[in-house]
Amino acid sequence: MTIEKFDELMSNQPLQFYKEEDHLIKLKERWTSLIRHNAKKLIDYADEKGERDKLPAPELHDIANEIDAFFIGLTAKK
Repeated sequence: MTIEKFDELMSNQPLQFYKEEDHLIKLKERWTSLIRHNAKKLIDYADEKGERDKLPAPELHDIANEIDAFFIGLTAKK
């Protein structure tokens, strides 16, 4: 396939329209995945040191849950 044919093929693709909430869902997933990833690293480190009780409160998983709940409320249909 030549570059011209590829460009023509790609330019003739139907446009996809996304709802605004799709962007919010992507943002929520990005934030919560980063927080949950860091929470796992922190918990693993604290477990290795035997200092799990010294982790700050609220835990990062709780914060990620609050972000989930916020976005559910934000995108809820009235």
